[in-house]
Amino acid sequence: MDDDRPESDDSVITAVEAAVLAFESDHPGHDRLKQQLIRAELELSVASYYQMLSQLIDRPAAWRIAPTCLAALRRARQRRRLTDQQM
Repeated sequence: MDDDRPESDDSVITAVEAAVLAFESDHPGHDRLKQQLIRAELELSVASYYQMLSQLIDRPAAWRIAPTCLAALRRARQRRRLTDQQM
C-alpha cells in the first residue's frame, strides 16, 4: 500500500470511519434512498462516503471492526477491476 499516513494511523479507526462501516453493514447495495441516508445520517457527500469505504478496504483496523462487510466490498472491487481490464 502506498500512502503517507504514519504507521499508528492504520491501527486506529476514527468515529466517522466506524460510523461509515456500521452504515455500510446495515445498508449494502446502492440506491437513491441510501444516498439520501448517507447525507442525512452521516453528513457526508456520497462521493466522500465511497472514497472512505475504498480506503477502509485496505486498513487492517477496519477489518477488525467489519470483516464481513469489507470482504464483500473487496470482492466487488476485484470484480470491477477485472471487468475494467477486459474492456
